[in-house]
Order: sequence, then C-alpha cells, then structure tokens
Amino acid sequence: MRVTLSISATSIRLMTVKGQQVHKWGCAPLEPGLVKDGRIQDTMAVAGVIKSLFSKMKAPGGQVIVTVTGLPFIHRLLSLPELKPALMREAILREMRREVSLPLQELYLTWQVVATRESEQDFFVLGLAREPVDAVIRTLSQAGIKRCVLDLKPLALARAAHRENVSIVSMEPDSFDIVLVANGVPVVMHSITPRGEGATIEDNIRRIADELSRTVRFHDNLHPESAIGPDTPLLLTGELSTDAAAGELLQAETGYQVGPLVSPLQCPPDLPVAEYVSNMGLALKGLMPKTVSGDGKTGYHDIDIDILSARKQVAANPLRLGQVVFLLAIAAGIGLMYPGYQVWSQTDAEVVRLEAELEGTRQELHHTMLARAEVLEHEDAINVLVDRKNVLIQEHEDILTTGGGVTDTLRIITGAIPAGVGMESIAVDSEHVVVSGVADTPASVVEYARALERTTVFSTVRIVEIGEVVDEEETGPVGTSFIIAVTR
Repeated sequence: MRVTLSISATSIRLMTVKGQQVHKWGCAPLEPGLVKDGRIQDTMAVAGVIKSLFSKMKAPGGQVIVTVTGLPFIHRLLSLPELKPALMREAILREMRREVSLPLQELYLTWQVVATRESEQDFFVLGLAREPVDAVIRTLSQAGIKRCVLDLKPLALARAAHRENVSIVSMEPDSFDIVLVANGVPVVMHSITPRGEGATIEDNIRRIADELSRTVRFHDNLHPESAIGPDTPLLLTGELSTDAAAGELLQAETGYQVGPLVSPLQCPPDLPVAEYVSNMGLALKGLMPKTVSGDGKTGYHDIDIDILSARKQVAANPLRLGQVVFLLAIAAGIGLMYPGYQVWSQTDAEVVRLEAELEGTRQELHHTMLARAEVLEHEDAINVLVDRKNVLIQEHEDILTTGGGVTDTLRIITGAIPAGVGMESIAVDSEHVVVSGVADTPASVVEYARALERTTVFSTVRIVEIGEVVDEEETGPVGTSFIIAVTR
C-alpha cells in the first residue's frame, strides 16, 4: 500500500494505492494563510488537518510520499565530463556555483544522471530551499508520520504523463504549474500565480497561454535541437481544469492540441482524476525504470531523486575538532577526579572540598562550552563569508574572461537600432542572443534585422515573432512587437 499527500494552500489531498489500483482518496480544506507560496506557515494547524484526514480515511501512516504545491526550488541540466564518483560531487557543486546566484548552503541539493555519452554525462540537478523543506518534515512529524518521502509536484506531473515530449499545465486555485518535457527530461518547470479576485476563467487562460508561449519561445530559441513543436501535445489537469471551457480556451489561445492528463493508474469511475493526478504521480515514484540513454533515443526519464538525502547529510554532521577536544577534556577530568572518590570515604571535610572543586570545574566547563559555541558561531560566519567571496571571485573571473565579448555584442546590437524601434529585453548565452521589443511598424523591424545582418558579426539573424500591439483604449494597433534571435 502506497500513501500519498498533496498539500496546497487551499486543501490536502490523500490517496492510497494498491499495486496499480487506486484504493481510497479524500480531501480536507485548509484555512487561508496556513500554507502560502509553498511554505507551511503553521505546522501544528496543518498537522492537525493531516491527522484528522488520516483518521477519517483509516489510512496507514507508516510511510507517506508527499508534495507541496509551489515549494521553492531551482533546477539545472548540466553536462559534465565523465568523472570518478569521488570527484562527481565537487564537480557538480562547482558548476552549480557558476550557474546560480543563491548560496548553496541555503539549498538541499541532489542530482541524477539522465544521459551518458562517450566520456560525458548529463545530470538533472535539483535544489530546494531548506527552511520550507524542514517545515514539511516538522509538520509530518507533528502529525505522527515518522517516515516520509518528499517529491516535487512538477516531477510527479511529468511522471504521471509519462511522455517523451509533452507540455503539461496544472490549474489549481492557488498556483498554475507549467512543465515542458523534451527528449524525456523535464527541461522547464515553472509556477505562476493565478490572477486575483474577480478574474474569470478567460483571464487566467490568457495568463497561462502568454506564459506558456513565452517559455516555449525562449526554450526553442536557445535549444533548437529539442524544440517544442506545434505537434507536441498539451495535457491539462488540476482542479480548475474541470471547467468545460478551460481546454477549448487554452487550445484557441495557444494553437496546441489540448487534452486531459489521463490517469496512469486503474481507478474507480467516480474518482475526480484531474484533482488527484499529482497524488498518482507520487504513488509511481520509484516504481518506474529510470532510463539512462547513450544512443540518442531517450524515451521518458523518471526523475526519482531522493530530496531528503541531502537533508540527512546535513543532519549527520561529523564531530568537529573542538568537540573532540571537549570530550577528551571531560574524560581527563573524570580520570583526575577518581583519586578524590577514593579519599571521599575517609573524611567529610575532604568530601566538601572535592564537591567545591567539582563545582568549580563545572563552572569552568560551562564557560568553556559558551566560549566554544561563540567560536563555532564565528567560524560558521567566516565560512559563509569565504564562500561568498569565492563566488564573487569566480563571477569576476567569468566577467574578465567572457565579459568583453558580451559587451561588444551588446554594443553592436544596441548600436544597430534604427529610429522607431524600442528594445524591451535581451537574453544572452554563449552562442545566442534573443532581442525583444516594440517598433512603430513591421518595416522598422525588418530594417533592424537587416542592420544586424550588415554588421557581418552574426552568423544568423532571424525574426522569430512579429505581431501587433493593441491598446484597449484605442480602436486599432498602436505598434508592432517583435522577437529577433541572432547566433554569434
């Protein structure tokens, strides 16, 4: 029997699964504010709801697989030379320090190999903010659940879909999740907040469509080899997806073929599948083959990362030198006091003297412990500063190494802007530059693209998108939006 919990800002959904068959399911509402932005704010209150739900459903609490909607995370796909296991961790940490600006000490960092080629490996690296994860564990412990497995909701959705190439949108009252799977790996996992009170289903669908289109364009421009084509299916799920108009509106807005994310498990006909898809994906965790390809034909890769393994490593912190010295001092003190205990039986006066000495020793030990704690606190603060200094040095070296080329490229791109064209954003990586902005006419966009071509600096210049900018207060278009991609 597998027990799963899906926690959101509005409810907790529990499901039990036997083999490939859904056994029981149930839901309990949460008061507003108990969970916010993926963080459990009141662990005792949420634990009480979990405990009541388990009792009501008579569900076993031995081990639970859990996820929280909106749990803060980062992820990266890294390609590294094939290394010995002893060197792998340091190589991944070094690369992640280059990739992300957050101090890695604030994350629980885990990874999984997703592809192996000749002398090279691809890693799916996942980092979760520590405090929200710790709050989940505290909540489950207060609910009487001692053993748990934590998973990320977007990974559970991808597992439930089990497609090599697919887009997934989950519509919940508190969060919309967008997951893009390309070549069997979740390449984009993104969460956005629904529009505020008074928003219609049309408003939220337009928000999802805009975010999805922007995400797909950016991914395709940077990774054309794994582009999300128009024939890629778009699967819709979540509580709000049960609105009959949601799928039709999303298909009309995006042009993708939209369909429901069907149950990967055998389930009763009265089960509201769309509301429990994440539970089903949790139930399949660890049961699917984790494909690692070396032939270019990937299939679906199950990202079955043990998120809590990093937390266990932090908890299992080895003794520091100061702790060892302190324990040796206690042992030596006991050895020195042993003759005193022999004398104790001879005279009461000697007993009083020894007790006075013992109290003095205790006070000295107490002061020593306070001093040691202060030293360790300073040591930790120094280590944090050193780590941050190293990150800044590395970033500075990166700027010195590659900054000149980027600066020259940006100067050329901005210098070629003709009259009537305004730039809104520039995205740059090692090979590509994506420019977006607004022009007065389509002809100005074409003129800008030709100006970039005439610089002879770029190998290709493509107008990726061109469209009208409409002001709701005007009767017609007021400008032309555009996206231009160049290859350096």
